[in-house]
Amino acid sequence: GATPIDFAFAIHTDVGSRCSGARVNGQLVPLRYQLRQGDTVEIITSPNARPRREWLKLCRSARARTRIKQHLRQEERTRLRSIGRSLLEQALGLRGQALGELEERGVVAEKAETFHLGRDLKGIDGLYEAAGAGLLTVEKIIDVLAPPRPEPAEARATRSETNLFTRMIRSLSGRKGEREPSAEETAKGARGLGAAAREGAPETPIQVTRAAVDSIGSGGAMIQLATCCQPIPGDPLIGHFVPNKGIIAHVESCPDALDPIGERRVYLAWEPGLELARSVTVEVRTTNTVGLLAEMSRVFSHHGVNIKQANCRTYDSGQRAINTFHATVSALDQLESLMQALQEIDGVLAVRRVFGRSSYQYERS
Repeated sequence: GATPIDFAFAIHTDVGSRCSGARVNGQLVPLRYQLRQGDTVEIITSPNARPRREWLKLCRSARARTRIKQHLRQEERTRLRSIGRSLLEQALGLRGQALGELEERGVVAEKAETFHLGRDLKGIDGLYEAAGAGLLTVEKIIDVLAPPRPEPAEARATRSETNLFTRMIRSLSGRKGEREPSAEETAKGARGLGAAAREGAPETPIQVTRAAVDSIGSGGAMIQLATCCQPIPGDPLIGHFVPNKGIIAHVESCPDALDPIGERRVYLAWEPGLELARSVTVEVRTTNTVGLLAEMSRVFSHHGVNIKQANCRTYDSGQRAINTFHATVSALDQLESLMQALQEIDGVLAVRRVFGRSSYQYERS
């Protein structure tokens, strides 16, 4: 019942860790293939290959399982260190301190020993890992690395206004007998909160890169793009840190980003020119005209946007229609160009992107 993965790790740990495929008796086979006695096995390796969690379901030998678990555990620790260092670097930047300078002066190494984190969390790496795992709060660490200076009155006032807005939104949502804020009101308020956040943002926010959002072997990523608002490259971002999970990136106007964001706020920015295949929902309100759906489909195709699913229904006694498209785009400018082109079609009344409880739209009166 052994598989090519077992065979690769039996040869050497490095061979198993870099296994990307296998040939059995001269034929390419999947890694789940069960080897038979007498088979001739060739392991294909790649410098970019690495063990993945699903391999644990495929391998049979204790040696292979042990090596895979060790690799995944090390990847997870590396991920947490990267998250922790990024959080500390940003938090220190808000206090006018540079983490790199503190590292060079030996301050971080010296102070790291004062936390007594245990045998597995020693030195600078241990401190960063503890921050990324949420074992220590970022605030506690930076208070030791760079004690806070007195806060200017103007900064206190700005922070007070931001907290007041958040309390107002929560209060409105919880009042009995009164309506909840509309999607537009909540989104407008969220944009205001995001703008206030940007005013105090560091000059070097954490960059959202392809590597940062790609899942690694342990099943995690340094930055996770929120499923509620599905941010795409170019969207203004706001983020928050969740211990052991990482940094969650929201579209700045996403109402769902209001509650968890506070002391754990993280400032984010897309890597310039980044393109990622991301899901979006576009709603197009039209007159119920023959051929209009085909015309809209041609616009999607012209802009290189793939439609994954489309739903259409009529309203207003069949005179008008709501067309909802679930599509894939690579960046905000591509989406906005598409929406503008859709709005220019005769018979189109309004176009909007839908995410969470919020939206923005091009509308023809």
